[in-house]
Amino acid sequence: MGASPRRIDQLWHEYQRTRDERVKGDLVRACTRKVYGVAKGLRSEMGGVPRLQDLVDAGMVGLMEAFERFDPSRGVYFETWCTWRVLGSMRDDQRKAAWATEAVRLKAQRLRRAADEMAAAHGRPPSDDELAAALGVSPAEVAGLWRHVKRRRPLSLDATHAGAAADLDPALVDHRPGPAQRLLADEARLRLREAVKALPDKQRYTLLLYYFEKLTMAQIGLVLDVTESRVCQLHKKALATLTQRLGPRRDEFLDALGG
Repeated sequence: MGASPRRIDQLWHEYQRTRDERVKGDLVRACTRKVYGVAKGLRSEMGGVPRLQDLVDAGMVGLMEAFERFDPSRGVYFETWCTWRVLGSMRDDQRKAAWATEAVRLKAQRLRRAADEMAAAHGRPPSDDELAAALGVSPAEVAGLWRHVKRRRPLSLDATHAGAAADLDPALVDHRPGPAQRLLADEARLRLREAVKALPDKQRYTLLLYYFEKLTMAQIGLVLDVTESRVCQLHKKALATLTQRLGPRRDEFLDALGG
């Protein structure tokens, strides 16, 4: 991006103060290169499957939303928030596309089941016209579904979070802490919040993006413009610093937080 994060922050504040469309145009131009950079990185991460322009279009929607939703009190540059929202918008768009793919997959399952049943009943494979009549669709749609059957199903965007279901364990959800434990948890959250605020910017952003926005290490690298291995290093350093700052009651605090 040509403009510095500080300059982009200045443009955002000026736009919020004046609502001047010319200032907004300068802000859009300053951020557009970042949108393309994030789109290229995400496309590479997804094996080159999505169209670059589709990602860019979704990213621009996220950029417009970032203009209105940015909160300076978070203690991050607008550029960082903007990248965060742009990436989130691209991921949401691809997730919607994945839902559409899932609907096609279910139709393909119906097609295979109908083909098997008709083949068993008639002693021969059914024609596309026969399948279309049985399913109430056009022969062209049947042909398209057969093409889908022959393709490998794409990897789900949520695959990296497959372990998240463990968080829904009823034994954990139904746990009722006593008053003393709730007070200790409140103290732990306060100490943790203060410790996180004191971290260097990139370490703080890494924790926020990883634990609260559920981004992967690779996606955080896109946001911070560093390598995935560097994100892992930042994550490790941040946790080590937090552990030290929580002091000798670290284990007690983590237990109270459910960690």
